[in-house]
Amino acid sequence: MKLNKFLKLGLISSSACFPFLAVACGNKVETTEKIKQDKTLSSEITINTIEQDWLNSTLASLYGIDISNNDNLNKLKNDVNSISSQLFNDSYLAFQLYAQNQLNKDKNFFLKKNIELVKNTDINDYSKIIATNQVTPDEIPNSSIFKAYWANDKSKIREEISKLLLVYKYFQISDPKQLKTIDSSFKYDKDLTTSIENYNLNQYALKKKLIQIWKKSDDTKISTDDFFLQGYGLIKDVNDFNNFLKNSPDYSKVLKKNSSEILTNSPYDTELKGYAGFEVDNNNYGLLWNYEDLSKINSSTTNDYSLTGFYSPSANRLFNQISKDNPYSPYKNNADTTDKAILAYINQITPIAEKLPTKLPLSENSSESEDKILLSFKNTPYADKINRLSFIFALNDPDIYKTAQNAFSKLGYQIQIKKDINETLFNALKDKSFIKIID
Repeated sequence: MKLNKFLKLGLISSSACFPFLAVACGNKVETTEKIKQDKTLSSEITINTIEQDWLNSTLASLYGIDISNNDNLNKLKNDVNSISSQLFNDSYLAFQLYAQNQLNKDKNFFLKKNIELVKNTDINDYSKIIATNQVTPDEIPNSSIFKAYWANDKSKIREEISKLLLVYKYFQISDPKQLKTIDSSFKYDKDLTTSIENYNLNQYALKKKLIQIWKKSDDTKISTDDFFLQGYGLIKDVNDFNNFLKNSPDYSKVLKKNSSEILTNSPYDTELKGYAGFEVDNNNYGLLWNYEDLSKINSSTTNDYSLTGFYSPSANRLFNQISKDNPYSPYKNNADTTDKAILAYINQITPIAEKLPTKLPLSENSSESEDKILLSFKNTPYADKINRLSFIFALNDPDIYKTAQNAFSKLGYQIQIKKDINETLFNALKDKSFIKIID
Protein backbone atom coordinates (compact mmCIF):
# COMPACT_ATOMS: atom_id res chain seq x y z
CA MET A 1 0.00 0.00 0.00
CA LYS A 2 1.37 3.43 -0.88
CA LEU A 3 0.38 6.91 -1.91
CA ASN A 4 0.33 7.56 -5.62
CA LYS A 5 1.81 11.04 -5.74
CA PHE A 6 1.19 12.31 -9.24
CA LEU A 7 2.02 16.11 -8.93
CA LYS A 8 5.24 15.68 -6.96
CA LEU A 9 3.67 14.13 -3.91
CA GLY A 10 6.68 11.85 -3.50
CA LEU A 11 6.69 8.26 -2.29
CA ILE A 12 5.71 7.27 1.21
CA SER A 13 5.92 3.68 2.34
CA SER A 14 3.01 1.92 3.94
CA SER A 15 5.01 1.51 7.12
CA ALA A 16 5.43 5.27 7.38
CA CYS A 17 1.86 6.23 6.63
CA PHE A 18 -0.14 3.26 7.80
CA PRO A 19 1.78 1.39 10.50
CA PHE A 20 -1.32 -0.36 11.80
CA LEU A 21 -1.84 -2.11 8.45
CA ALA A 22 1.34 -4.18 8.55
CA VAL A 23 -0.35 -6.86 10.62
CA ALA A 24 -3.75 -6.40 9.03
CA CYS A 25 -2.41 -7.31 5.60
CA GLY A 26 -1.09 -10.76 6.59
CA ASN A 27 -2.00 -13.67 4.34
CA LYS A 28 -3.11 -16.24 6.92
CA VAL A 29 -4.72 -15.92 10.32
CA GLU A 30 -6.72 -18.20 12.54
CA THR A 31 -10.49 -18.12 12.03
CA THR A 32 -11.25 -16.47 15.37
CA GLU A 33 -8.57 -13.88 14.83
CA LYS A 34 -9.72 -13.31 11.26
CA ILE A 35 -13.26 -12.56 12.42
CA LYS A 36 -11.90 -10.13 14.97
CA GLN A 37 -9.57 -8.59 12.39
CA ASP A 38 -12.35 -8.22 9.82
CA LYS A 39 -14.49 -6.37 12.32
CA THR A 40 -11.60 -4.08 13.12
CA LEU A 41 -10.78 -3.39 9.48
CA SER A 42 -14.38 -2.69 8.53
CA SER A 43 -14.98 -0.33 11.44
CA GLU A 44 -15.51 3.38 10.90
CA ILE A 45 -12.52 4.07 13.13
CA THR A 46 -10.18 2.20 10.78
CA ILE A 47 -11.60 3.78 7.63
CA ASN A 48 -11.47 7.25 9.18
CA THR A 49 -7.86 6.68 10.24
CA ILE A 50 -6.86 5.74 6.70
CA GLU A 51 -8.67 8.80 5.34
CA GLN A 52 -6.97 11.02 7.92
CA ASP A 53 -3.58 9.61 6.89
CA TRP A 54 -4.46 10.42 3.26
CA LEU A 55 -5.44 13.94 4.28
CA ASN A 56 -2.25 14.48 6.31
CA SER A 57 -0.07 13.24 3.45
CA THR A 58 -1.89 15.31 0.83
CA LEU A 59 -1.64 18.51 2.87
CA ALA A 60 2.02 17.84 3.58
CA SER A 61 2.66 17.67 -0.16
CA LEU A 62 0.62 20.79 -0.89
CA TYR A 63 2.64 22.70 1.72
CA GLY A 64 5.95 21.27 0.48
CA ILE A 65 6.67 19.06 3.50
CA ASP A 66 8.47 15.75 2.93
CA ILE A 67 7.01 13.35 5.48
CA SER A 68 8.91 10.34 4.19
CA ASN A 69 11.31 11.67 6.81
CA ASN A 70 9.92 10.43 10.14
CA ASP A 71 11.25 13.51 11.93
CA ASN A 72 9.18 15.73 9.64
CA LEU A 73 6.15 13.51 10.17
CA ASN A 74 6.48 13.90 13.93
CA LYS A 75 6.87 17.66 13.61
CA LEU A 76 3.81 17.86 11.37
CA LYS A 77 1.72 16.23 14.07
CA ASN A 78 3.35 17.58 17.22
CA ASP A 79 5.08 20.88 16.41
CA VAL A 80 3.64 22.20 13.16
CA ASN A 81 5.06 25.71 13.59
CA SER A 82 8.62 24.34 13.50
CA ILE A 83 8.21 22.71 10.10
CA SER A 84 6.05 25.23 8.20
CA SER A 85 5.13 28.72 9.34
CA GLN A 86 2.73 29.00 6.39
CA LEU A 87 0.88 25.84 7.40
CA PHE A 88 0.74 27.03 11.00
CA ASN A 89 -0.56 30.49 10.05
CA ASP A 90 -3.21 29.02 7.74
CA SER A 91 -4.24 26.37 10.25
CA TYR A 92 -4.48 28.81 13.16
CA LEU A 93 -6.61 31.21 11.11
CA ALA A 94 -8.83 28.28 10.12
CA PHE A 95 -9.01 27.30 13.80
CA GLN A 96 -10.09 30.79 14.84
CA LEU A 97 -12.98 30.69 12.38
CA TYR A 98 -13.81 27.10 13.35
CA ALA A 99 -13.73 28.08 17.03
CA GLN A 100 -16.06 31.03 16.48
CA ASN A 101 -18.45 28.77 14.60
CA GLN A 102 -18.49 26.32 17.52
CA LEU A 103 -18.89 29.07 20.13
CA ASN A 104 -21.88 30.44 18.24
CA LYS A 105 -23.57 27.11 18.98
CA ASP A 106 -22.22 26.60 22.52
CA LYS A 107 -20.23 29.27 24.36
CA ASN A 108 -18.78 26.56 26.64
CA PHE A 109 -17.60 24.33 23.78
CA PHE A 110 -13.89 24.55 24.63
CA LEU A 111 -14.40 24.37 28.38
CA LYS A 112 -16.13 21.03 27.83
CA LYS A 113 -13.45 19.88 25.40
CA ASN A 114 -10.64 20.65 27.84
CA ILE A 115 -12.34 18.76 30.64
CA GLU A 116 -12.83 15.79 28.33
CA LEU A 117 -9.23 15.81 27.08
CA VAL A 118 -7.60 16.13 30.50
CA LYS A 119 -9.82 13.33 31.76
CA ASN A 120 -9.25 10.92 28.86
CA THR A 121 -5.69 11.68 27.73
CA ASP A 122 -2.38 10.55 29.19
CA ILE A 123 -0.75 13.51 30.90
CA ASN A 124 1.99 14.95 28.71
CA ASP A 125 3.28 18.39 27.85
CA TYR A 126 0.33 19.12 25.58
CA SER A 127 -2.39 18.10 28.00
CA LYS A 128 -0.58 20.12 30.67
CA ILE A 129 -0.87 23.15 28.40
CA ILE A 130 -4.59 22.51 28.06
CA ALA A 131 -4.92 22.10 31.82
CA THR A 132 -2.92 25.21 32.73
CA ASN A 133 -4.18 27.57 30.00
CA GLN A 134 -7.74 28.07 31.05
CA VAL A 135 -10.21 29.03 28.37
CA THR A 136 -12.96 31.56 28.91
CA PRO A 137 -16.56 30.98 27.89
CA ASP A 138 -17.32 32.50 24.50
CA GLU A 139 -13.63 33.27 23.86
CA ILE A 140 -11.41 31.69 21.20
CA PRO A 141 -8.51 29.69 22.72
CA ASN A 142 -5.01 31.09 22.24
CA SER A 143 -2.32 29.67 19.95
CA SER A 144 -0.72 27.58 22.72
CA ILE A 145 -3.97 25.75 23.33
CA PHE A 146 -4.49 25.38 19.58
CA LYS A 147 -1.06 23.70 19.28
CA ALA A 148 -2.04 21.33 22.07
CA TYR A 149 -5.30 20.47 20.31
CA TRP A 150 -3.44 19.92 17.02
CA ALA A 151 -0.97 17.53 18.63
CA ASN A 152 -3.64 15.52 20.44
CA ASP A 153 -5.46 13.08 18.15
CA LYS A 154 -8.29 12.71 20.64
CA SER A 155 -9.19 16.38 20.32
CA LYS A 156 -10.22 15.83 16.65
CA ILE A 157 -9.17 19.44 16.04
CA ARG A 158 -6.37 18.60 13.59
CA GLU A 159 -8.81 16.50 11.58
CA GLU A 160 -11.38 19.31 11.37
CA ILE A 161 -8.84 22.01 10.56
CA SER A 162 -7.12 19.82 7.96
CA LYS A 163 -10.42 19.50 6.11
CA LEU A 164 -10.73 23.28 6.01
CA LEU A 165 -7.17 23.56 4.70
CA LEU A 166 -7.86 21.07 1.92
CA VAL A 167 -10.86 23.14 0.80
CA TYR A 168 -8.65 26.24 0.81
CA LYS A 169 -6.09 24.49 -1.40
CA TYR A 170 -8.91 23.31 -3.68
CA PHE A 171 -10.16 26.86 -4.07
CA GLN A 172 -6.60 27.99 -4.94
CA ILE A 173 -6.26 25.70 -7.97
CA SER A 174 -5.63 27.99 -10.95
CA ASP A 175 -4.08 25.79 -13.63
CA PRO A 176 -6.30 25.04 -16.68
CA LYS A 177 -4.91 21.51 -17.09
CA GLN A 178 -5.64 20.65 -13.48
CA LEU A 179 -9.11 22.17 -13.73
CA LYS A 180 -9.74 20.05 -16.83
CA THR A 181 -8.58 16.94 -14.99
CA ILE A 182 -10.95 17.70 -12.12
CA ASP A 183 -13.90 18.55 -14.37
CA SER A 184 -13.87 17.24 -17.94
CA SER A 185 -16.48 19.86 -18.94
CA PHE A 186 -14.10 22.73 -18.10
CA LYS A 187 -13.00 24.69 -21.16
CA TYR A 188 -10.52 27.52 -21.33
CA ASP A 189 -12.21 29.47 -24.12
CA LYS A 190 -14.47 32.45 -24.84
CA ASP A 191 -17.29 30.97 -22.75
CA LEU A 192 -15.29 31.34 -19.55
CA THR A 193 -16.97 33.73 -17.09
CA THR A 194 -14.60 33.84 -14.10
CA SER A 195 -10.86 34.20 -13.76
CA ILE A 196 -8.94 30.93 -13.51
CA GLU A 197 -7.06 32.41 -10.55
CA ASN A 198 -8.91 30.81 -7.62
CA TYR A 199 -11.33 29.50 -10.25
CA ASN A 200 -13.17 27.08 -7.97
CA LEU A 201 -13.69 29.79 -5.36
CA ASN A 202 -15.07 32.21 -7.95
CA GLN A 203 -17.48 29.62 -9.30
CA TYR A 204 -18.53 28.43 -5.86
CA ALA A 205 -19.27 31.95 -4.58
CA LEU A 206 -21.58 32.66 -7.52
CA LYS A 207 -23.40 29.39 -6.99
CA LYS A 208 -23.57 29.52 -3.17
CA LYS A 209 -24.74 33.16 -2.87
CA LEU A 210 -23.41 33.58 0.67
CA ILE A 211 -23.78 36.88 2.49
CA GLN A 212 -22.60 38.26 5.82
CA ILE A 213 -25.48 39.98 7.55
CA TRP A 214 -26.56 42.17 10.47
CA LYS A 215 -30.32 42.16 10.87
CA LYS A 216 -33.48 42.28 12.92
CA SER A 217 -34.43 38.64 13.37
CA ASP A 218 -37.93 37.53 12.43
CA ASP A 219 -39.04 37.11 16.04
CA THR A 220 -37.84 40.56 17.13
CA LYS A 221 -40.84 42.84 17.59
CA ILE A 222 -40.94 46.62 17.78
CA SER A 223 -43.87 47.88 19.81
CA THR A 224 -45.92 50.89 18.78
CA ASP A 225 -44.87 52.68 21.99
CA ASP A 226 -41.19 52.09 21.22
CA PHE A 227 -41.72 53.34 17.69
CA PHE A 228 -43.09 56.71 18.77
CA LEU A 229 -40.84 57.14 21.84
CA GLN A 230 -37.64 56.39 19.92
CA GLY A 231 -38.78 58.25 16.84
CA TYR A 232 -38.19 55.32 14.50
CA GLY A 233 -38.48 56.25 10.87
CA LEU A 234 -35.59 57.13 8.60
CA ILE A 235 -32.19 55.64 9.48
CA LYS A 236 -29.34 58.13 9.19
CA ASP A 237 -26.57 56.50 11.26
CA VAL A 238 -25.44 53.50 13.32
CA ASN A 239 -27.39 54.60 16.38
CA ASP A 240 -30.65 54.71 14.45
CA PHE A 241 -30.01 51.19 13.12
CA ASN A 242 -29.12 49.86 16.57
CA ASN A 243 -32.09 51.54 18.25
CA PHE A 244 -34.42 49.30 16.28
CA LEU A 245 -32.89 46.38 18.19
CA LYS A 246 -32.53 47.99 21.61
CA ASN A 247 -35.09 45.91 23.50
CA SER A 248 -34.34 42.59 21.82
CA PRO A 249 -31.77 39.75 22.01
CA ASP A 250 -30.37 41.03 18.69
CA TYR A 251 -28.91 44.06 20.50
CA SER A 252 -26.17 42.00 22.17
CA LYS A 253 -25.08 40.30 18.94
CA VAL A 254 -22.00 42.07 17.60
CA LEU A 255 -18.90 41.27 15.54
CA LYS A 256 -15.93 41.73 17.87
CA LYS A 257 -13.10 43.99 16.76
CA ASN A 258 -10.57 41.14 16.94
CA SER A 259 -12.79 38.65 15.10
CA SER A 260 -11.43 36.66 12.16
CA GLU A 261 -14.86 37.04 10.57
CA ILE A 262 -14.14 40.70 9.76
CA LEU A 263 -14.03 40.82 5.96
CA THR A 264 -14.02 44.54 5.10
CA ASN A 265 -12.44 47.75 6.38
CA SER A 266 -15.80 49.35 7.10
CA PRO A 267 -16.32 50.49 10.73
CA TYR A 268 -19.97 49.46 10.32
CA ASP A 269 -18.92 45.80 10.65
CA THR A 270 -18.04 46.17 14.33
CA GLU A 271 -20.36 49.05 15.27
CA LEU A 272 -23.69 47.55 14.23
CA LYS A 273 -25.84 45.36 16.46
CA GLY A 274 -27.76 42.35 15.21
CA TYR A 275 -24.80 40.39 13.83
CA ALA A 276 -26.14 37.11 12.44
CA GLY A 277 -23.06 35.68 10.72
CA PHE A 278 -23.41 34.09 7.29
CA GLU A 279 -26.43 32.89 5.38
CA VAL A 280 -27.49 32.07 1.84
CA ASP A 281 -29.24 34.88 -0.03
CA ASN A 282 -32.74 33.82 -1.03
CA ASN A 283 -33.25 36.79 -3.35
CA ASN A 284 -34.49 38.95 -0.48
CA TYR A 285 -32.19 41.94 -0.87
CA GLY A 286 -31.98 42.80 -4.56
CA LEU A 287 -28.48 41.35 -4.94
CA LEU A 288 -26.98 40.49 -8.32
CA TRP A 289 -25.41 37.06 -8.82
CA ASN A 290 -25.18 36.47 -12.59
CA TYR A 291 -22.34 37.15 -15.00
CA GLU A 292 -24.33 39.54 -17.20
CA ASP A 293 -24.88 41.96 -14.31
CA LEU A 294 -21.64 41.51 -12.35
CA SER A 295 -19.46 41.89 -15.47
CA LYS A 296 -20.57 45.55 -15.57
CA ILE A 297 -19.44 46.20 -11.98
CA ASN A 298 -15.69 46.61 -11.40
CA SER A 299 -15.79 48.43 -8.07
CA SER A 300 -17.27 47.39 -4.73
CA THR A 301 -19.27 50.62 -4.67
CA THR A 302 -20.78 52.48 -7.62
CA ASN A 303 -23.63 54.96 -8.00
CA ASP A 304 -25.96 52.13 -8.94
CA TYR A 305 -24.72 49.17 -6.92
CA SER A 306 -22.77 48.27 -3.80
CA LEU A 307 -21.48 44.95 -2.47
CA THR A 308 -21.77 46.23 1.10
CA GLY A 309 -24.35 48.42 2.77
CA PHE A 310 -27.73 49.05 4.37
CA TYR A 311 -30.66 47.44 2.63
CA SER A 312 -33.42 49.80 1.50
CA PRO A 313 -36.66 47.86 0.88
CA SER A 314 -38.18 50.67 -1.18
CA ALA A 315 -35.14 50.93 -3.49
CA ASN A 316 -34.43 47.18 -3.26
CA ARG A 317 -30.66 47.76 -3.09
CA LEU A 318 -27.80 48.38 -0.67
CA PHE A 319 -26.57 51.85 0.29
CA ASN A 320 -22.90 51.91 1.22
CA GLN A 321 -23.07 55.15 3.22
CA ILE A 322 -25.86 56.88 5.12
CA SER A 323 -25.97 60.27 6.82
CA LYS A 324 -28.28 62.99 8.08
CA ASP A 325 -28.50 64.27 4.52
CA ASN A 326 -28.76 60.78 3.03
CA PRO A 327 -30.95 58.61 5.28
CA TYR A 328 -33.03 55.62 4.20
CA SER A 329 -36.27 53.99 5.27
CA PRO A 330 -36.44 50.35 6.50
CA TYR A 331 -39.99 50.14 5.16
CA LYS A 332 -41.10 49.13 1.70
CA ASN A 333 -44.14 51.41 1.79
CA ASN A 334 -44.83 54.62 3.71
CA ALA A 335 -47.94 53.06 5.23
CA ASP A 336 -46.10 50.04 6.67
CA THR A 337 -46.45 49.44 10.41
CA THR A 338 -43.50 48.91 12.75
CA ASP A 339 -43.59 45.13 12.43
CA LYS A 340 -42.97 45.48 8.68
CA ALA A 341 -39.51 47.02 9.13
CA ILE A 342 -36.78 45.16 7.21
CA LEU A 343 -33.55 45.95 9.00
CA ALA A 344 -30.42 44.58 7.35
CA TYR A 345 -26.80 45.47 6.68
CA ILE A 346 -25.05 43.13 4.22
CA ASN A 347 -21.66 42.18 2.84
CA GLN A 348 -22.27 40.34 -0.43
CA ILE A 349 -19.54 37.74 -1.05
CA THR A 350 -19.19 37.56 -4.81
CA PRO A 351 -16.58 38.11 -7.52
CA ILE A 352 -17.06 41.13 -9.78
CA ALA A 353 -15.58 42.39 -13.05
CA GLU A 354 -11.84 42.76 -13.43
CA LYS A 355 -10.58 46.14 -14.64
CA LEU A 356 -8.93 44.74 -17.77
CA PRO A 357 -10.17 42.09 -20.22
CA THR A 358 -8.54 38.68 -20.62
CA LYS A 359 -7.61 37.33 -24.05
CA LEU A 360 -9.38 33.99 -24.53
CA PRO A 361 -9.25 31.53 -27.45
CA LEU A 362 -12.52 31.21 -29.36
CA SER A 363 -12.35 27.48 -28.66
CA GLU A 364 -9.87 25.23 -26.88
CA ASN A 365 -7.83 24.49 -30.00
CA SER A 366 -8.39 27.78 -31.80
CA SER A 367 -5.58 30.17 -32.73
CA GLU A 368 -8.09 33.03 -32.80
CA SER A 369 -8.98 34.89 -29.63
CA GLU A 370 -11.16 37.63 -28.20
CA ASP A 371 -11.00 39.93 -25.20
CA LYS A 372 -13.47 39.29 -22.41
CA ILE A 373 -14.12 40.72 -18.96
CA LEU A 374 -13.91 37.99 -16.32
CA LEU A 375 -15.11 37.96 -12.72
CA SER A 376 -12.77 37.68 -9.75
CA PHE A 377 -12.36 38.95 -6.19
CA LYS A 378 -9.59 41.41 -7.17
CA ASN A 379 -11.76 44.53 -6.97
CA THR A 380 -13.81 43.47 -3.96
CA PRO A 381 -13.22 44.20 -0.25
CA TYR A 382 -12.20 40.54 0.08
CA ALA A 383 -9.25 40.58 -2.35
CA ASP A 384 -6.69 39.87 0.40
CA LYS A 385 -8.93 37.50 2.34
CA ILE A 386 -9.18 34.50 0.02
CA ASN A 387 -8.10 32.22 2.85
CA ARG A 388 -10.82 33.51 5.18
CA LEU A 389 -13.47 33.19 2.50
CA SER A 390 -12.38 29.61 1.83
CA PHE A 391 -12.63 28.63 5.49
CA ILE A 392 -15.98 30.40 5.89
CA PHE A 393 -17.42 28.62 2.86
CA ALA A 394 -16.16 25.27 4.17
CA LEU A 395 -17.66 25.87 7.62
CA ASN A 396 -21.01 26.73 6.09
CA ASP A 397 -21.10 23.78 3.69
CA PRO A 398 -19.98 20.36 4.98
CA ASP A 399 -20.28 18.89 1.48
CA ILE A 400 -17.51 21.03 0.01
CA TYR A 401 -14.82 18.93 1.72
CA LYS A 402 -15.87 15.87 -0.28
CA THR A 403 -15.73 17.98 -3.44
CA ALA A 404 -12.16 18.99 -2.58
CA GLN A 405 -11.24 15.41 -1.72
CA ASN A 406 -12.59 14.13 -5.04
CA ALA A 407 -10.70 16.87 -6.88
CA PHE A 408 -7.31 16.03 -5.40
CA SER A 409 -7.98 12.33 -5.87
CA LYS A 410 -8.44 12.99 -9.60
CA LEU A 411 -5.15 14.89 -9.58
CA GLY A 412 -3.41 11.72 -8.39
CA TYR A 413 -3.40 12.14 -4.64
CA GLN A 414 -4.47 8.58 -3.86
CA ILE A 415 -3.69 5.60 -1.71
CA GLN A 416 -2.92 2.50 -3.75
CA ILE A 417 -4.18 -0.85 -2.48
CA LYS A 418 -3.69 -4.22 -4.09
CA LYS A 419 -6.63 -6.42 -4.99
CA ASP A 420 -5.30 -9.22 -2.80
CA ILE A 421 -5.39 -7.14 0.37
CA ASN A 422 -7.69 -8.27 3.18
CA GLU A 423 -11.13 -8.71 1.60
CA THR A 424 -12.97 -6.85 4.33
CA LEU A 425 -10.71 -3.82 4.08
CA PHE A 426 -10.84 -3.95 0.29
CA ASN A 427 -14.65 -3.86 0.25
CA ALA A 428 -14.72 -1.00 2.75
CA LEU A 429 -12.30 1.14 0.75
CA LYS A 430 -12.83 0.29 -2.92
CA ASP A 431 -15.45 3.00 -3.58
CA LYS A 432 -13.54 5.80 -1.86
CA SER A 433 -12.31 8.42 -4.32
CA PHE A 434 -8.91 8.64 -2.63
CA ILE A 435 -8.30 4.91 -3.12
CA LYS A 436 -6.77 3.45 -6.29
CA ILE A 437 -7.01 -0.30 -6.85
CA ILE A 438 -3.95 -1.94 -8.43
CA ASP A 439 -3.08 -5.53 -9.34
